[in-house]
Amino acid sequence: MRRLFRLNYESGPVLVLDLVEAERLFGPRLEEVLPQLIENIVRKCFRELGIEKVSIREGISFIEFRARTGAEIYGFFEKRVHELMRDLMQRAGAVSHHVLMFVSREPIRDLKIKVYRVLNIPHPVGPEKYRMISRICNRLFKAGVYCSELDHEHIGVLESPYSVLSSPIKVSLDEKEFTLEAIGTMTLPLTDWKFRRFLEKLIGRVLRDKFRELGYYVRGANVFPEVDVLQSPLVDVKMGFEVRVSISTEGYVNLYLSPRSSIVAKRSLWEEYMDRDLMISDRRSLVGCRVRHEVNGLVGTIVNILDKSVDEPLDELRGKCITELYSERDISSEEPVIVISVRGALDYTAPSLLKRIYDLHELKRLGISKKVIKKLRRYPEEWVNSALELISSLGTIQLPTISIEFVEEPIEVEFSEGD
Repeated sequence: MRRLFRLNYESGPVLVLDLVEAERLFGPRLEEVLPQLIENIVRKCFRELGIEKVSIREGISFIEFRARTGAEIYGFFEKRVHELMRDLMQRAGAVSHHVLMFVSREPIRDLKIKVYRVLNIPHPVGPEKYRMISRICNRLFKAGVYCSELDHEHIGVLESPYSVLSSPIKVSLDEKEFTLEAIGTMTLPLTDWKFRRFLEKLIGRVLRDKFRELGYYVRGANVFPEVDVLQSPLVDVKMGFEVRVSISTEGYVNLYLSPRSSIVAKRSLWEEYMDRDLMISDRRSLVGCRVRHEVNGLVGTIVNILDKSVDEPLDELRGKCITELYSERDISSEEPVIVISVRGALDYTAPSLLKRIYDLHELKRLGISKKVIKKLRRYPEEWVNSALELISSLGTIQLPTISIEFVEEPIEVEFSEGD
């Protein structure tokens, strides 16, 4: 993907638009589309996040957008930039992308939540603190509590007539106990993007659980049937959808389905090498490889292979080792520590927990690119039929005080053909 945008966080979110890449993408149309592009960047990446003051600086080959704000919006900022980038690539015909949108039959109204403050989180405001809040919500959700993040120190819990939570709530995570203190009850104002985002995350959790119950293979926002479309001893090839939720200000739930494929190695990285020294010596060829974490399903890029074993304590993990963090997994003490970057955050893990994600070039090297491409090539109407089957199998989504059912007709089908 072209590097149209560059991000940094010197004293707040900074977005740099590369005009050289923009000219490659839009060609002679750049002069025509640039004013609208600048307006979209300011509106979608800043103003819709509540950031009104944006300074814009133009250079010979770039335009810089800079704002001053707290770190609590960084994750939302990156998501908006990614969505804008994807939208621009589609409109420019740089990728082939299909989007189907299904809308709930009824809007959500008068939804009440109880707000809790999470006490004694040791991290300063930043990505690590957001991850901890997210993990606390995941732990509560698995225990049957319908909750999601509100910000870096608050979570919301959907009120239920069937269960009453005590206050404070105690949650144990990483041998540490966190206290959740109730601070009030409120009706969700869906005109506020923060509360719509809360509901989107909550419904996303419920959807992923429902898909797993139905026998689908769920990785992050992607949902695949368990059956591979290609039988191969080298790779698992699946076809499915990226499933995204958005809530309108009127309370309607919009479900976006985008066709996705997954081409992942059958063997883990450790199974490929089975030798620590060999893997370290091959560091140069491994750095930059895209991999999927088998525990959390996140996709990242290898940035380093350390000269340390997974049973050695790491300062980056506060003195813990990888084998401690994944004690339920069968990890060999011979494995080196792998550092991967996931959306800019570094994660330390073991090669036995990672599998390669293959691109077309690597598939050619394996000699199976033609077979894979043939299996993944589908006509638009086939994708529509698959999406309708998915929505039909989903049925009704049940939350404590609401039921969500989608109209089994997509409102819009958009297909952009690649070059």
